[in-house]
Amino acid sequence: MIDTAEPAADLESRLRAELPGSVRAGHLVPYFQPEVDLTTGKLWAAEALVRWDHPTLGVLAPWQFLPQLEELGLMGQLTDCMLDAALAEQRRWTAAGLSIPVAVNVPPQCLADPGFPDSVAAKLVRHRLPGSSLTIEVTEQVAAQPMTTGAMAQLDALGVRLAVDDFGAGFSSLGRLGDLLAQVIKLDVSLVHPLVGNPSYRTIVGLAIELAHQLGARVVAEGVDAPAVEAVLVSLGCDCGQGYLYARPMPAADFLDWARQHGKLMPRKNGRAALPRAAAQPAASADAGGAAEPPASADEGEPRGLFRPAAGIHGWVGARCGWGALIFALVALAAYGLWELVGRGGADDDIVVGSLACAAMAAAAAFFSLRVSRRRELGSATRRAWRLLALALTTHMLADLSQSVYEAVSHAEPWLVLSGVLFVSVFPLAFASLLSFPTQRRGRAARLRLLFDMAIVFVACAAVIWYLVLGPIIAKVEAFDREGAAILVFIAADAALLFGVIALLMRGVSRSSRAALRLIVAGLVLFIGANLVHGYAVVHGGQSSEPLDGLWLAAMALMLLAAGCQLRAPLQREVPASTGAAPHGHSWLPHLAVASCCVLLLAAAARELYPVSGLLTCAVVLTVLVSLRQVLALRDNRRLAARYQALAAVDGLTGLFNRRHFMELGEAAFASAQRDGRPLVALMLDIDHFKEVNDVRGHAVGDRVLASVAQRCRRHVRAGDVIARYGGDEIIVLMPDATTATARRIAVRLIDEIDKRAQHHVVDLPVGLSIGIAEADGCTSLDGLLARADHALYEAKRAGRGCARVYEEVELEAALSS
Repeated sequence: MIDTAEPAADLESRLRAELPGSVRAGHLVPYFQPEVDLTTGKLWAAEALVRWDHPTLGVLAPWQFLPQLEELGLMGQLTDCMLDAALAEQRRWTAAGLSIPVAVNVPPQCLADPGFPDSVAAKLVRHRLPGSSLTIEVTEQVAAQPMTTGAMAQLDALGVRLAVDDFGAGFSSLGRLGDLLAQVIKLDVSLVHPLVGNPSYRTIVGLAIELAHQLGARVVAEGVDAPAVEAVLVSLGCDCGQGYLYARPMPAADFLDWARQHGKLMPRKNGRAALPRAAAQPAASADAGGAAEPPASADEGEPRGLFRPAAGIHGWVGARCGWGALIFALVALAAYGLWELVGRGGADDDIVVGSLACAAMAAAAAFFSLRVSRRRELGSATRRAWRLLALALTTHMLADLSQSVYEAVSHAEPWLVLSGVLFVSVFPLAFASLLSFPTQRRGRAARLRLLFDMAIVFVACAAVIWYLVLGPIIAKVEAFDREGAAILVFIAADAALLFGVIALLMRGVSRSSRAALRLIVAGLVLFIGANLVHGYAVVHGGQSSEPLDGLWLAAMALMLLAAGCQLRAPLQREVPASTGAAPHGHSWLPHLAVASCCVLLLAAAARELYPVSGLLTCAVVLTVLVSLRQVLALRDNRRLAARYQALAAVDGLTGLFNRRHFMELGEAAFASAQRDGRPLVALMLDIDHFKEVNDVRGHAVGDRVLASVAQRCRRHVRAGDVIARYGGDEIIVLMPDATTATARRIAVRLIDEIDKRAQHHVVDLPVGLSIGIAEADGCTSLDGLLARADHALYEAKRAGRGCARVYEEVELEAALSS
């Protein structure tokens, strides 16, 4: 706080004069405020907030000097100093045994600088820190700007986390969350404070948290200053809180003491929470001569020599799926394999042992899946999918136990019926689980294409099932009894589950769930294959069940490993594809499906007395689907061509036509005016002092000025006029069927709206418009008309800027002066 009797105006002038020297001297220092995990109460990260440690006025808050700092154009220099200071403190925390990521606010002019990502990378290398130790915080408006996307993608490639600060402060739309490249969403105080007494705000914040979780982002609530607010946030599933309830911003030394006293270390390594050290190690120690020794290396305690590969394997397994799940799966598979090798039991004993082994593996997989479903940061859809999967595995375990009771204890018919009902119940539960997993968002056309691709793959798989299993069964059995009907029911259930597997495989999922879901797909494919082989063996009098029990057991083991893998998967945000790139990868499965169906038709034709009706039906359906898919592709290609043509004609910053397209339209308009004898007027506009805006405020602010002027010009011109960005800060307007007087009135309105005080509130600089007007009468080409307008614009600038000049008047003045 400022403790001085100076008048406010004099104090402001004093601070403005002292700011440049204080920035260079390092008097602007970071204070750190903790971000606490609401589930565990552990420290998750720290945000660096700037304070001015003034020699005479004490510690000044940001609102007392940041406006002057921005006016002086020193935000870039301040950001550079803050990054260095925050990373230096983070390095000291690491040396003291505390791995705490630090967040730094970055203004838009830094992200607009092409060299900013390289500067951040150099700082990380200099301080010997990984990219994950740093979080860059930007406002929502900055994160959504196209000009910052490249820098944010480069920072993301470095491993730097990106956070959207003050989300909701600008009446944000929840739909914009999908357009933001960020791993962290920070809710603004204006959304957090009303949570206790306003149900509407609870609904809005709940939806924002849910959508952020679906996108793989973590949510931090700012301004948590009361236990009641914290309780509401916990009930809504918010991940972290930041506010006075936990701690106020504090100097680096006080923050380090606070972290040590609380012993709350959130970051995990190899699946385990980091443990606080008993005694903190100093960052540097002085020897007898006063020279400071460098801090200990980060990998000083790592194993060396022959133990390094073993430690690497241990860490990789622990981080990927966890040793608990892997050891249980390996022990169960080894025990079952040993039983099969010994082979001392009869056929009934083999069935009982196989069922009990599958029951144990299914129980373990269900337990781990239930643990995954309790991870609140995964989002409700993913948690629901894992709950359904846990229920399906539990049902399979009960079915195995019922079969064991039937084989080993009581051969009563109800146990066998119960086992069959439970086995059948597994399929709809697993199918619902597969469809519940969230997918990448697609437009309507993309969803339709995906549906056709999935149908093509499914029909081809159905053809394979017919050729290998169902066709031979129908050829062999003339009349189906209850056992035959049960086999057909299981085959139909396998086909439905196969469609769910195809849907999961082709829809695409977030990066953090990709490894786990691949294991689920592998396990279910193995499970379906074992079921089909079992049905074929029953019909053809197969006796041995040991290989099938092994396949079912391996399928359950894969489900167990999938759950263990998801438990340890770090939440990551997908990097959106760049403009013009396909948002979803091309799948080779439909092409493979069509080829496999053709091969099966040729193979079936060579077999005698083989029922090919199923294959022919699949071939007809496949032909229809492929034809419709090609129709969709042709339609989409036409739309894309039209879209690309439109993009090629429009300037990406202003939304106006670009110069190339303007010349095409202008030539046509000029030729039409000359042919029909109609008037044609050109206005050439130039933004005054635009270079000064770029030099003082940066190109990001200059781009906003240019976009704002373009919007106002578009509002004032007529619907049939041609308006384009001619180059740099120049805008050109071509007005068919208009006179010079009409053009002058429009020019006066534009100049009045965009005056020298920048009434559009973009910047506080003398921004205005100079306009040159020329009529096509007497011109033989469009270039001649534009040259006249450019000459009139030059005269308007010579006349003092902020005015309009007409080409005929300029020529008359030149003649009179001569």
